[in-house]
Amino acid sequence: MTIGQIIGIMAGVGLVLGALSATGVALSLASDLVGLVGDNVLLLLVARAVTCFLLGMGLTVSAAYVLLAIVLVPGLLSLGVDLFAAHLFVIYWASASYLTPPVALAAFAASGIWGSARGTRLSRPRGWPP
Repeated sequence: MTIGQIIGIMAGVGLVLGALSATGVALSLASDLVGLVGDNVLLLLVARAVTCFLLGMGLTVSAAYVLLAIVLVPGLLSLGVDLFAAHLFVIYWASASYLTPPVALAAFAASGIWGSARGTRLSRPRGWPP
């Protein structure tokens, strides 16, 4: 990863976080989910997993983690979830959003490494014996 890519990731996350903070969505999303499920930690974790999955699509794992840690961890902490466990939960679902469809950025990265054309599902790399 080059410094230009890192700066691009940081700028993208900064824009998204700035928009979420300026509109108040970042704080209201955390409190709204807690208000929606009440004091049930299991339902809150399921709601947070879905939110992590949806907000993390299209971002790299590091960018998704930074975004989701700022937006979602405070709500988990308000219900007494351990700080370390809350961050591990967020990093897991940020990683899952990177691997799964419909965006599946990891699949595009793997196809570039493998040497296949983007959009093909299963193919052999160039020069692979037939």
